Amino acid sequence: MKKINYVLILCIIILFFIGLSFVYDKVSEEVEKEIIKESTFEEKAIPKIVDIIITNNYYVALCEDGTVWSWNINQKTENVQKVCLLKDIIKIMEVGTEEVTIYALSKDGFIYAWGSNKGLFITTEEDSDKIFYEPVKLKGLSDIIEIDANNGKAFALDRNGTFYVWGVSLYWNDVEDLKPGFPQEKKNLVEGVKVLVAGAGEYNYFIREDKSIFSIMEASLLDSRHIYPYIFPKFEKKGYETNKNFTNSIFLLENAISLSQGSKLGLTVLHELGICDNIEKIGADGYTIFIYREDNTLWYWNSDRIIYHDNIAALANPETALINYSGSFEKIDFENVLGNERSNSTLKIVDICAGLENVLFLTSDGQVFMSEYKTSEIRDIEYYNTTNTNINRTEVTSVISDMHLKELIFRKLDFQEIISINTDGNFCFSLVNEKGEYFCLNLIK
Repeated sequence: MKKINYVLILCIIILFFIGLSFVYDKVSEEVEKEIIKESTFEEKAIPKIVDIIITNNYYVALCEDGTVWSWNINQKTENVQKVCLLKDIIKIMEVGTEEVTIYALSKDGFIYAWGSNKGLFITTEEDSDKIFYEPVKLKGLSDIIEIDANNGKAFALDRNGTFYVWGVSLYWNDVEDLKPGFPQEKKNLVEGVKVLVAGAGEYNYFIREDKSIFSIMEASLLDSRHIYPYIFPKFEKKGYETNKNFTNSIFLLENAISLSQGSKLGLTVLHELGICDNIEKIGADGYTIFIYREDNTLWYWNSDRIIYHDNIAALANPETALINYSGSFEKIDFENVLGNERSNSTLKIVDICAGLENVLFLTSDGQVFMSEYKTSEIRDIEYYNTTNTNINRTEVTSVISDMHLKELIFRKLDFQEIISINTDGNFCFSLVNEKGEYFCLNLIK
């Protein structure tokens, strides 16, 4: 009897360990499945990222296979979603002002848009409070080969060389401003355009086939100061030197052509900069233009618009009320900014990405440096007060106390192996490195 009990106990112990082993194997199997599932998602759900927009906690990524993916920072990784069935996308950009609106250009020449319709940048046929969760094609545009958009305005070219603009104040009915096109009687001014650069501020630049360069600039008619804070960079015929004879105090339309078709919101003008046959890259923030040339030199236009950065009222001369629109191109020693030895360097600038206050410059070896406006002096500034437009006005000047006068400076950023840079057009920049890793640089002060 005791022998039987021992055998029974031994069998129970053996069964116990067999059962324990079975449970362990099942647990291990489930853990392994979970790891495989996570690994599969990381490797297959989203391809390698080559460009990204990060704004308002919303991420839009362009991948190397031409697909576009989006997610919110508050979402879990598993909620990363492919944007509809978009494929063969070659460029993404954020065009909104108050809210996020995304444009994407496809290889077959269509522009897709989604996000907020605030400002009617997706369609004028729907309410401005509508949100488009899926991309739609912009109407009236096809065979597009180039587009650039920034802070509520956009420019595009089709295969026939037709130039389109929308979001710029031209017409009496401001809804017409949101329909892609250009005033028929002035189309000769924009013929032969090959390069489009939508500035982060009000200065936009275009290069024609003949290497001539022009800008389209906008100034608000609703600004109570009645100041037109344009800039008028100018090249000499060969485009290698500054035009130092450019008139100091000029009447506005002596140097610009009005494009206005009766707009009540802004005075939009076209300005010819001249010919410069060695320009590779152009960028423009809210205050100046940056030009990178084939001889590996980088320049910016230095003018009172930079000095009086903080208050455009100071632009008005206290004696004449005129604005000094003169300036000169200043060379930027970017090799020194990066800490490189010029004699041994073959470094090139491959991209210029402009926000309102800062501009990022990407080099051929993956380094990044940026511009910023810093106070150079603090003093009182007297200016002609232009706010009173009454015909019987008493001429007066006013004083801005302790005004911060600005200068443009440059500094290197701590990023390496970067392959692309992008921005929301304001203060948020995004960067992608060779591995497909992305970074956010928020410069809001």
